[in-house]
Amino acid sequence: MSSIKEESIIFFMKLNHYLNHGWPILEVFKRIEEDMSNAEFKNVILQIHQSIEEGNYFSDSFDKFPNIFDKKIIAFIKTGEETGQLFPAFNMLPELILKEICIM
Repeated sequence: MSSIKEESIIFFMKLNHYLNHGWPILEVFKRIEEDMSNAEFKNVILQIHQSIEEGNYFSDSFDKFPNIFDKKIIAFIKTGEETGQLFPAFNMLPELILKEICIM
């Protein structure tokens, strides 16, 4: 069984893949939810998806899960939102999380 951090790497890699192929962001979340095998992480992604659909910022939606997405990840997402570079920020996150795992 993979750890939550490993699941988050897989999530952001899949997110990047679909976004880079032109999928609409909410459809991407739906697709990834269907693909996730870890029930706990799947529920987190579902809640983030619902929060975004309700009109909340991405950073606020992810920030509801500080045990999974730490302040560094939230800062990347928030900076991406503020600069109009959200998708490039998402592209950087798998490597950032992987570095954190290796440091631990």
